[in-house]
Amino acid sequence: WNQRARSWTASRGDCVALETVVPGQRCRVAGMVRRLWLDPEGHTIEATISDGTGTLRASWALTEPPRVDIRPGAGLVVDGEARIDRTAGLSMVEPVFEVVCDPEPNLPFLRDPRRA
Repeated sequence: WNQRARSWTASRGDCVALETVVPGQRCRVAGMVRRLWLDPEGHTIEATISDGTGTLRASWALTEPPRVDIRPGAGLVVDGEARIDRTAGLSMVEPVFEVVCDPEPNLPFLRDPRRA
């Protein structure tokens, strides 16, 4: 699994490896979704991604049900400011994202509606 994630993310020239991310700086990373958590009471969704070199937890506030297919095994590209969270480690809050339905470099993906 890690080899597949590493191969797919390395093929994307527009992203940096998670092991090279500097907290406090904006970056664009790609990884495969390892864990997905939806908290209907807290109105948040969290996705933990791995690129084979590290992991990152991305979280978003939910104002309505999600309209994209973020699921375990899917590819996810996130763009935002990296932070260190004392419980989650490397994280991003409200990053712009792209969901790659099948994480292969030449397949189409869904875009975050906030991206123009």
